[in-house]
Amino acid sequence: MSKLCERTLYFDIDGVKLWKDDEVKPALTGEILHRELDRKRFTRLECVSGHSGQLFLNSLQRPGKFDLDIVKTKLADLLEPAFPDRDGFIKRLVP
Repeated sequence: MSKLCERTLYFDIDGVKLWKDDEVKPALTGEILHRELDRKRFTRLECVSGHSGQLFLNSLQRPGKFDLDIVKTKLADLLEPAFPDRDGFIKRLVP
């Protein structure tokens, strides 16, 4: 897909999760959110949450090579009920 056709959804984890119980909002679970993102033609997901920034900073402090895939995987773990298609989520994710 060309850069001109890309659509990015900027999201905050607090908007997806209920931190009181640390659960994903029921209205966003399963394939509901995924189908809506496809319907609206979002090709990229960018997490603007402080959680994403913290995961990024934590990974920079590890000795050796920084691995962005680790950050993406940890975000996928946090949001798995909202994005059950893990590989699709990671592919779209721009942390």
